[in-house]
This record gives sequence, C-alpha cells and structure tokens, in this order.
Amino acid sequence: MSRRLAIDIGLVVAFALLGIASRFALQATETRLQILAAWVLALAVDRIGKPAVALRPSRTWCALTAASATAGMLTVRWHLEGLCPHHYAPHCLP
Repeated sequence: MSRRLAIDIGLVVAFALLGIASRFALQATETRLQILAAWVLALAVDRIGKPAVALRPSRTWCALTAASATAGMLTVRWHLEGLCPHHYAPHCLP
C-alpha cells in the first residue's frame, strides 16, 4: 500500500470517528452546522494539510472524507433521536 493511499484511508476513518464523537459530545448543536464544519475541515486538510506533507490534494478523497464524517454524525443522530424526530409517522423507527 502506498503512503498516499494509507494517509487517505486513515483520514476517512479518522473523520468518521470525529463525526461520531462530535455528534455525541455536542448534542445541543444543530447537526447541519456540525456537518458544515466537517466539510470545511476536510477541505482545509485536503488543500493545506496534504501539501504540507508533500501529498497532492484530491477532490475525490476530500469528498469521501467529508462524507464519512457526515455519515457518522447522521448515524449518531438517528440513534439518539430516531429517523423522523420532527413528526410522528408509523413508518419511522423509534
């Protein structure tokens, strides 16, 4: 496995764990604001952090990194609040 691939996969996993931890820790904060912050952070890591360690930025890996954080946050939100917290519907899971 190349160094670049290992770093990219590590970032995806790290951002997924970051999304899970941030949603558990900051339950009073709106999820959409946390998602926006994760996307901005992923973009900053891709555009500033990677060139600092002699790696090329990649839009694909940046999007995968941000999407993994988003998926982690949404998973925790659904775990805490259910799938449809804004209204009752028989098809929603508790």
